Amino acid sequence: SEKSLAVMDLLISADERVKAGDFIFSEDKTSFTAAHSLLRLILSRQVNIPPLSLKFVTNRYGKPELCISSLSDEFQLNAKPLVNFNLSHIKNMVAVAISNNPCGVDLCSLTDEIPTNSLTSGEIRSIKSIDKKKQSMHFAAIWSIKEAYLKATGKGLNVQPENIEVKINDENIEVYNFGIPETRFLYGLWNFDSVTLGVAVYENTEIKIIKFDDFDELMSSF
Repeated sequence: SEKSLAVMDLLISADERVKAGDFIFSEDKTSFTAAHSLLRLILSRQVNIPPLSLKFVTNRYGKPELCISSLSDEFQLNAKPLVNFNLSHIKNMVAVAISNNPCGVDLCSLTDEIPTNSLTSGEIRSIKSIDKKKQSMHFAAIWSIKEAYLKATGKGLNVQPENIEVKINDENIEVYNFGIPETRFLYGLWNFDSVTLGVAVYENTEIKIIKFDDFDELMSSF
């Protein structure tokens, strides 16, 4: 609704507002604004300071992190675990991951044409080996886990994605980094209509999904 859009716009910083304005399509601007306002709302509850008082820095790979000096004295003095976060947004859907451990999240839309340039030969074989009608969903599962893992490591696409291999058999998910099994992370997959959500969290942290159908429903929970 227009009211929700106005509220979301008030929750993001001036810099984020400028970035939102760079999008050509209004739905992309809305998605970006929703993602960053949602992130600020959730983080503000975690660290007990107003959403607009949150400040962010980036690591050497460009991944955003909370600026510790912007957090409340109480939060710093109590030596609470560092709040890790990650977000992903596509048209009409936003995902935010919050954890005391490194985490990554990715949304991938189903597509009829499967790009193979960033897949391993094993991933391509696994996709082609199944029924053609299921290939798009299998690709989305592989790609969302691959992206979520890379984002959780803090390196993102600074690592060539074809060096990471994802194997999915039934509910079992395995990730290989340059051929070495990556067992430090817990992985999860969820399907929402034509979108697949992939999550990676360090050290077997429990993954809990909370779904809101719109911004008004989200706001009513705060």
